[in-house]
Parts: sequence; C-alpha cells; structure tokens
Amino acid sequence: MGKWHLTLIAATVLATTAFFNGCAPEEEDVDLTIDCSAGGDADCDYADYCEEIEVLDESGFPTGDLKYECTRRDTCSYEEQDCSMGWYCETTGYCFKGDAPLPDNNQPDDDTALP
Repeated sequence: MGKWHLTLIAATVLATTAFFNGCAPEEEDVDLTIDCSAGGDADCDYADYCEEIEVLDESGFPTGDLKYECTRRDTCSYEEQDCSMGWYCETTGYCFKGDAPLPDNNQPDDDTALP
C-alpha cells in the first residue's frame, strides 16, 4: 500500500470517530436517589436502607425540611459484629438497624428445657 492509501484510511477513521463522538448524547446529571418515604426500606435495594436526611439551603444551613433517600448500607463481618451501635451485622454482610435476632440454637427445643 502506498502513502495515499494509508492517508485515506486514517482520514476515514478520524471522520468516523468524529461523527460518532459528535452524535453521542451528552451525559446529564441524573438523580439516582429514590424517595422511599412511602414504603420505607421496601422501596430500596436490599443493600440500601431508607434514610431521613435534613434538607440544607445554599449556605449549608438546615431548612427544617426532611427528605428520604435510599442510602448504601455499611458492609460488615458477621463474626466480628462490627456495625455501629444500634446496628447489627446480618449473615449477608450488611448492617441493619436494631438488635440482632437470637440464634436458633438458643431456643429451647421442647418443654423439658423449661424450669
């Protein structure tokens, strides 16, 4: 191939790239948060929970209004139970609010175990 063919191929590649880049839609800032206030955690993904957030004005001061958004749960170690106070680590490796459920082996099997 001569220089003319290589120049033609390079020009074609550049023109095609410029065309597709020029026609590609611009990315917009899309708000991916979900208002979970109606259904609580049920509206969120399993790895999310519905969090009550105080709305701030442009200066960063609270407006007194609240909004609800799905927020990512902290991950944790079930063996270490390393979630924040008031949360427990489920066997799935996510932190949940409340007290950890009692393990099944702490429950009496029948009435003979009762005093």
